[in-house]
Formats: sequence, structure tokens, C-alpha cells
Amino acid sequence: MAERRRDSLVPMEATALAKAEEMKQWKLDVSQLETGAEEDEDEIGSDKARKAFLKMIKKTPKEEIHNAQEYQEFANEHYAEVKTHRKADKKNQYKHGTLLHSLANQRDETDQWKLWAKLILDVAEIEKIAILTARTRNDGYGSTCLHVAIRADEVDFVKFICHMVEDPRSAIAATNSYMQTCVHVAIEQIQTVGRSSFQLVDYLVEKADSGVLKMQRNKITDGDIGTKNTCLHDLVHIKLCKSLDRQCRVDGCVKCRNEKKEPRNESYLYAADYLRILDTMAKKCPEALITKNDAAQSPFLFHTYTRSQNEKTSAWGRLELSPVDENDLFTSAPPVDIGPKDRTKDEIIDPIIGEDKLSSKSKPKQTHTKPSSEFSQALATHVSRKLMEHCLSLNGYLNVCESLFGKGYPSSELMFKAAPLTERTTDIHQALSLSPILACVELGLNNTASSGHNSTHSSQSDAKRTAERARETRERLVTSFFQWLRERGVKKIIKLVVSDHPQRPCRDASIAQALLGFDIRHLDWDKEDLCMESLARQCITPNLQEVWLSWSGRNSTLLGWSNREHGLSTLQKLETVYISTGTEWENDSTNRTNLSRFKTRLNPEGVTRKIAVETADDDSADLTFDTNFMGHETQGALKQGNNWLEAVHAFRTALTRKVSAKQREEIKGKIVVAIIDDGVDLEDLQAPQYVAGGWHPDKKAPDRRTMNAWYYSEKKHGTEMAKLIQLICPFVSLYVAKLDTRRLVYKSVAESAAKAIREAVAQGASVISMSWTIYQLTDNKKGIGELKDAIQYAGKEMKGANGEICNTLMFCASEDSGFTAYRQPYPATDCDTNVIKRVGAAGIYGERSEYVNPNKIDYLFPGEIVSTRDVCSGSSASTALAAGLSALILWCAALQSAKAGSLSNGVEMKTQPGAPLKRVTSMHSKAALDTNTADTTTSQQRINFQTHRRMYGLFDKLKSSQENPFVNIIGILREAAEDNDPPAKLIELCKLEVPGLFKDPQ
Repeated sequence: MAERRRDSLVPMEATALAKAEEMKQWKLDVSQLETGAEEDEDEIGSDKARKAFLKMIKKTPKEEIHNAQEYQEFANEHYAEVKTHRKADKKNQYKHGTLLHSLANQRDETDQWKLWAKLILDVAEIEKIAILTARTRNDGYGSTCLHVAIRADEVDFVKFICHMVEDPRSAIAATNSYMQTCVHVAIEQIQTVGRSSFQLVDYLVEKADSGVLKMQRNKITDGDIGTKNTCLHDLVHIKLCKSLDRQCRVDGCVKCRNEKKEPRNESYLYAADYLRILDTMAKKCPEALITKNDAAQSPFLFHTYTRSQNEKTSAWGRLELSPVDENDLFTSAPPVDIGPKDRTKDEIIDPIIGEDKLSSKSKPKQTHTKPSSEFSQALATHVSRKLMEHCLSLNGYLNVCESLFGKGYPSSELMFKAAPLTERTTDIHQALSLSPILACVELGLNNTASSGHNSTHSSQSDAKRTAERARETRERLVTSFFQWLRERGVKKIIKLVVSDHPQRPCRDASIAQALLGFDIRHLDWDKEDLCMESLARQCITPNLQEVWLSWSGRNSTLLGWSNREHGLSTLQKLETVYISTGTEWENDSTNRTNLSRFKTRLNPEGVTRKIAVETADDDSADLTFDTNFMGHETQGALKQGNNWLEAVHAFRTALTRKVSAKQREEIKGKIVVAIIDDGVDLEDLQAPQYVAGGWHPDKKAPDRRTMNAWYYSEKKHGTEMAKLIQLICPFVSLYVAKLDTRRLVYKSVAESAAKAIREAVAQGASVISMSWTIYQLTDNKKGIGELKDAIQYAGKEMKGANGEICNTLMFCASEDSGFTAYRQPYPATDCDTNVIKRVGAAGIYGERSEYVNPNKIDYLFPGEIVSTRDVCSGSSASTALAAGLSALILWCAALQSAKAGSLSNGVEMKTQPGAPLKRVTSMHSKAALDTNTADTTTSQQRINFQTHRRMYGLFDKLKSSQENPFVNIIGILREAAEDNDPPAKLIELCKLEVPGLFKDPQ
């Protein structure tokens, strides 16, 4: 039987197919059917009657039926009996399924069953019964008849039934109780049946509607990790990447040869069938590649997950990072580990079998053995590569990202933005983790180097030389940047966006040199009349799918781009060309005519592959950033002589001079300030190495040239706030959580702010700074509610690493509208002032600024601050200074704890910049909180300022007066700066201000 089944997997022979087609044409004349007396349904539906009927089927008819007339006579004789069985099955709610279920599982070697199968199908059609979707109740799966046949490896039955019905798609799509389609079930059989099941899967996929391939099944067993898997998910499970037919690790084994096994050939055939099916399914239904299972995994992510979770395959790593040879899968050995480098040519590991290929002289005699591993790394490599290639070839950038990265997109390690690209870019971002596959890289060269045209004293020739040197600088930076990416292990860039210099862009040869070796799928290099031939000639863009081209208006450029031998048509995977018109070289009518002719040349008649040509709107490159939500901030005249800032400067200088680099490194990352703002430009900071990471809110593909990286500040507001925090405490770590200011501003800002606060808490922020306000409108009430909930969440008491009580300290800006405010600013409005403090701006002498409402603030901090960029004033600056002062006190306390050999601040963070932070806290029960709130004698508690009670209590004590809440720490900072140990002195003086909050004020 087994041998017969294997032979039946070959597609129907011509004679069998012809016979099936002939039978399909036999139509019953219903008027001639002899219904006869129907038998008792209860009796005929019994197990005994069914068995008798099946036994009779094997013997009837006794003679072969050759034509429609003979079939009509056969049907006349058995129609009533089949009809009665059908009714009995329905009455019993298909306890035993239908007669087709029985035929599928119990047919014999003859072709008698085919005649009965046709009759059963005809009876069902006459009575308009969907017999092929009926489920049995006795097999544990609720299978249809095709499911039963597939599990029994009755391939001929499946093919015959599918051939006999007019449209087999509904039968193949029919699901069992676990929502498995026929394709799901056939793939499931690969595990037990082996290679032969691939050919059945192939047949079913060919006959099925494409939508079947994205249908999702339910969980089948308790250990099933494939809930909501499509059949493509199930196909790429690592458990199927095996050499199922490999019996032995000995080449030329006598036992294997006697059994007529050819293990090496079987392995090749199994792998080839597997990859062919994978290709077929991915091409037939690309949507399946982005369909996610219950764990939010696409088929690609599911494959890599199953590979990583298996103890035998988890060490294989990223197998998918090199291209697949479509034409030659196994004529050359797939790249796998071949063992130690000192092996000889005869000692390499066979790439498919996985065995040592020792020379006959040195190879010891071996006997028949079973393989040591059931998984094939070579096959897994090809599967992962093919999956990735199909994902990369999907239509649309977002689809590509969702299929490859899933919930991980967007994240900092998948995207990189440098606008402008400078000499410092690579050094500053050295700690940024980058994936080998980057979703998007965006570079700005417009302002990278001065063109020199502004010089009024230079001659025209001097200006030209200066401009040329500036272009050479840009080209050098671009080349160095992409070399840096290579050294970081980046191999693929899905989307590359470069805003080049408009007058003197990078030359084609420099662009080709910079991009050499990268697999780029979407290219948007903003250079007029970019020469695609130079890129194609050096194989820079073989996999390019979409390209944005800036056209000067010259028709000669279009002629070059449409050249059949050297132009865009040579890019075999190119799908879409976006063209934007720059210089008005010709009039609009001429441009339209030239573009129309270009499209015709690019897609001539008779060419099957068509390249879409779209006109790109340059407005898509413009960034909309509404700063009205930061209505508290003003720009004022520069005021000198601020005593508060002078005291800060004195203490900062002493800190830098008297605290060793080793001591600073020991507590690096222990205190973290989260800046929730519009991003921070790392290149504008004096100490970018203290930026420990960030978060940005985008959950969709960025628009053209608008990537929303957290380390990019559109209006530089967040950058200025970071500078002010570093002005006070240069060694504190910063975590940047970016607001969404790109869409419906008030709505998106509120929602993203709430998420940013929770992300900051999750990442271990000690202090959160929010130097902005927003107003409640009709479309952001939900977001405002989420923001208030997030603040309450962040303000809850936590248990620190050493058991002490800790809180996240939060500061927000008050509204700068004085007494006449008619709108309610958030988060300052309706907030719990025990949790978050509202900060207003003070003048040079500590007086309240006239635009600050005294009834809506908790503290005043200086509000006219000199920054390296401009004068940043108002409550924005004041809030950043309040957060910075809190961080300074916490940092000094952490340094004292480190000296004592203990940690007092309740936050533990990885010391590598850019690494995720981890808050070591847990929520207390009320009883535990009451117990831990009591003063203790530990050194940690004696210097722990990270509680609302102590830090806010200290600031309350430092107020100039009850009427003027200006936090005056000038004297403390000056005295501490004069001490030999400024941090220790600062903590001592701060404790003396609030002795009641510490058991031991010494």
C-alpha cells in the first residue's frame, strides 16, 4: 500500500486524467432515476449497515462501466440507497461523516470507488447538499472528506474529487473544527509522511483560491505555538527543515544501497520540493507574508522564532543575510559551517548531509548508523533567505517592514537619520545599536558643508574652488558614513533617502562607490538627473524596486533613463519610478509630452513586465511641525548677571575638576532624566555620550524624507532643553522620548505624551521633564485622559534596589499667560501636585515673570537662559532647570552611595549608552509601604533623595518666601563648590535644610 501511494503522487497519468474527464461529462437524467422505496434511516445509518454498504461497494459493479448510458443504469440501481445514506448521515449530525468520508479512508486498489464517489457527488448536487464541506464528528478534528483523505495519504482520492467538481476551491478552503484548510492539513502531514506530501500541497495550492493561503487556523494542542497561523506560517516551521529521507551517515552504506535508498538524492529532492512550494505560495498570495498570527508574527518572524526556540537550531543565528541563487540551489554546496579552518579539502563537511567528507585513506571504516541531527542547516538557510527575499519584494515599504520586523518596527536599531551629516555623526552614534537590515536611512547633505558663495571678497574662481572643496567634503563624509555602516554589519537598507546639495550634489562615481555592496530596495537620492547607468553598471541597484528621480526637464535625461540597454529597464525588480520636476528647463506642455514618451519607451508593447511611472510631489518632503502646543515659551532679550546660573556654573566647574573620571564612570547611567519633547539632536550636545537611548511614537512608515527619529529635533526645542539639563548636571544620563507633533497636533501630542511617560518609567527614569503645554479640545479628550492616567502611574511609589521607597520625580511647565488665561493647559491643569510639580519662569533677580500666573505654579526657576543656539526663555527653560537640579542632587547622592559601596537611588541601568534601561522596582502593598516609610539606619536611606517627600520637601524649604516660590539654592551651590568634595558637601547641606525628613542629618 505504501509503495502504491508513493507512485500515486505523480500527477495523474494521461489515461487516468482522460478517464476522469470522461466520467465528469456523464450527466444524470434526473427524470430517469428510480427512487424506489426508501429504507429506514435509523437502520441504514447504523454502524453495521454502513460497514455492509462499504463492503458492497468494493464488489459493485462487477463489470466496468464505459459510457454515460451504463452510468445512468448504475445510478438508477443505487440512487435510492445512496440518498437514504445521505439522509441518515445528516440525521446523525455526521457522526461518521458522509459516505465520501468512508470512501476516503477505506478505498481499495481497484477503481470501483471512483464510480461511487461520482454518484455520491451527483446525488449531493441534485439535492443541493454541500457534501464536501460536511464535517465528521468521530475523528477529533471535525474533518471534511478531503481532510480525511489527506491524513490517510489518499492522494488519488483528493485529486479525483477536485477534478470531478466544477470548482474545487470551496472544498479546499473548507475548514475543520480547528479552522484548518486542506492546505493546512497537507502541510501538517509533511512531518509524518515526508517529501511526498509536498506534491499534494503543490496540487492543492494550484487549485485553491489565493485567499486560502492567508486563512488562519486555531490552536490545536496545548503546546501549539501556531495559533492563528496561515498555512505559510506552518510551512516554514523549523521542524520541517529536515533531511527526512536520510537514513545513514555513511556514504555508500551497503544496507542503504540494498534498501534502494539514495539518501543524498532524497535530501536534494526534499529541499528542492520544499523551496518550490514556498516560492509558489509566496507568489500566489503575497498578502500571506504580512498576515500575523496570534503572537503578532509574520511567517518570516515565525520561522526565525521557531528556529531560535529549538535547542538544536538556536545557535545558527541570522541565516537570512545573503542572497539566494534562484537558478542553482544545490549544484553548488549551500553555505554552512564546514568545521575548523585547518581541515584539508577532503575533510570538509558535506553541506546537505552534514557529515565529514574524509578521504578514503584517512576515513575509518563505519557501519550503518542513524543521523546525529534531524535538522538541516542548509535547508533552513535557504528557507530563511527565500522568505526574506519574498518579504523584501512586497509591494509597498510599510508591507516590507511589517513582514520583516513586526512589532519591532519602528525602533532605533532599524532606522538611522543624520540631517545634516557631519564629521561628528558616526562618532556620536557609535553606541547606537543597528540591525543588519535597516528599514530606513535618511541623510541630509544640504547643510553639511558651506558652498562658499556668500563671500563678498573672493573672486569668482576662488568661490568656485571653495564650493568644489565643499562638495569633496560631502562626498568624503558620505563615503565614510556608508563604510561605517559596513563596519557595523549593515547589509541591507530597505529605504535610502538622501537630500543632496542642490547646486553641487555628489558625483555619480562617488555615489556608486558609497553604495557598493548594499542591498537597497527603495532609493530616493535627491540629485537632479541621477545617472542610473553608473549605479547599474557597478551592480549597486540590482534589487531596486522603487526609485525617486529628480528631473531637470532635459529630455536627454529621459532618453537615458528609458534606454533599453543601460537604463531603468535593466533593473529586473523595478516596479515603480517616481519623477519630480526641478528646474523649469522646458514649458509644462513640452514636459508632459516628454514624460508621456518616456513612459511609452520604458514600457513598449510586447513587454510583459511593466514599470509604473508616477509624478512625485515635492511637497511631501516638507515637514509640518506645529509649535503652538508650546505656547508658554517666549523669546526675550538677553539678560546678564544671573546669580543663580553663576552659582550653577561654579559648582559644575568644581564637579568637573574634583570628581575623577573613574568615579563618574562608576555611576554612569545610575541617574536618568527623561526628556519628553520633540527629540534631541545629539550632534548639538557637548556630552552626547550621556544620552542613553530614546523612543519615538511612529507606528507607520515615514513619509518621504520625514523619518521621526528620537535623536532628531525638528524645531530644536528638545535639544535646547537637553543642553540646559546638561548645563546643571553634565554627567547625568538622558533618555529622549519623542512627542508626535506631525499629525493632528493636539490629539497626537497628548496620546504620544502618555505613551512617552510610561516608556520613560519602563526604562528606569529617575526624573521626567516636560517643558511644554497642550490644551484640551474636542478631538483630544481621550488623549488628555490617557496623559493624566500616565502621570498618576509614574507617580506611584516604587521599591528601590535596596528596599527603600522611591518615586519618579516629574516637572512640567506652567502656562505663560498670566492672570488672563482662558484655556486650561495640560499637564499642569488638574494634576496631583504631590506627584508632579508645575514650574514657572523667574526673572534675573528671582522675581516672578509677569506672564506667569502665581496661582498655577509650585516653583519658580530662572526663565531667561543663555544657550549656545539662542536665548531660550519662559517656563520651558525653567522646567528643564528644575529637572536638572533634581538630577544633580540625585547624582551626587548616587556618588556618595557608590563610595560607600552601595546603591541608594533605586534605579539600576546598563552602563552602555543607548542600551535599554531597567527599573528594579515593584509595587508595595499598603502594609509594606507603611513599614518601609519609617526611617531606617541604612546609609542608603540617609542619602536617598528620590522620593516626592524629600526632593519636593527640599525645594519647598528653599523657596525665597511663601509668596515667592523661587527655588534659591545659590548659597548651597557656592559653599559646596568651595569644598574639597563638592558632591558630599551638597548632599550634607541639602539634608541640613530638611533634617526632619532624615533620621540622621549628619
